Amino acid sequence: MYVNHTERTNVRRFTPPPVELDDGRLDVPRAVLSGLFVLGGLVVATLGAWIITLATNGYTWNWIGLAFGVGVVVVSAGFSSIVGYVQVSEWLQRRQRITEWHTASLAAYEDLGAVESVDQITEWALSTDNPGHVVLAALSVYARHREGALTPWSVRSLRGPLFLAGRRVGELSKTGAEEMSREFARLGLVAGRVEGYAGEWTANNADDVLQHVISNWKKSPALEDA
Repeated sequence: MYVNHTERTNVRRFTPPPVELDDGRLDVPRAVLSGLFVLGGLVVATLGAWIITLATNGYTWNWIGLAFGVGVVVVSAGFSSIVGYVQVSEWLQRRQRITEWHTASLAAYEDLGAVESVDQITEWALSTDNPGHVVLAALSVYARHREGALTPWSVRSLRGPLFLAGRRVGELSKTGAEEMSREFARLGLVAGRVEGYAGEWTANNADDVLQHVISNWKKSPALEDA
């Protein structure tokens, strides 16, 4: 049986920040323009205040002049305040983002042990020619059987990835699953296996699994043909 394997590399490193840290940084030309706008708004607001003073000077108020002056003050002062608030808040928010990301980066740095973590994982296609592969497959079946799975030793259940202790230990193709099922029967791990019937699992514990393989491996045609 041809045996192949798959290698996967799992690398853990710092992820880039979820936000752009440069957003809101101090942009001198923009800051100068914003400052000039705010200053111009204050000048216009002062002019509006002067118009209000003229309109209310004397016993009779100039209501048109008063309304115009109030409008100038509200609009100019309002826009100036908004522009100034937005500019300053962007700077403060950027400082806060950098501080928070700096704290999170230090925590991640400590969790990773100050080094980049690389996990190299090799997964094999299990083969009935290798007793270690058969033991792994049998232990996986035994664990699933103990958990209540129905006939995990059947060809249909054996096909695909096999897991042991929550870790993927290999996989079986359709042909490999058929060969592994027959091998279980040859080794005495499954009794009464016939066409259309998966048989009954005989191993009561992990020691039984290992003992069946060790005791009966020499009877396996896979070894006799080697």
